[in-house]
Amino acid sequence: MPTVHLKNGDSVQVDIDYLEDYLHENKDKIEPIQVKRRGQLRDRVALENLCVTFSNK
Repeated sequence: MPTVHLKNGDSVQVDIDYLEDYLHENKDKIEPIQVKRRGQLRDRVALENLCVTFSNK
């Protein structure tokens, strides 16, 4: 389930089916945060080749 961080310091897990409605209803209470990536970004060419490989199957 996605986690929404609120400005009062609480974290709320919201079911994916209700996420859009929850975000619209509580947009003033939500604290935008940036999560650090765990790994390196993948090479764009490698991703394009990967997609081509899957589409040929």
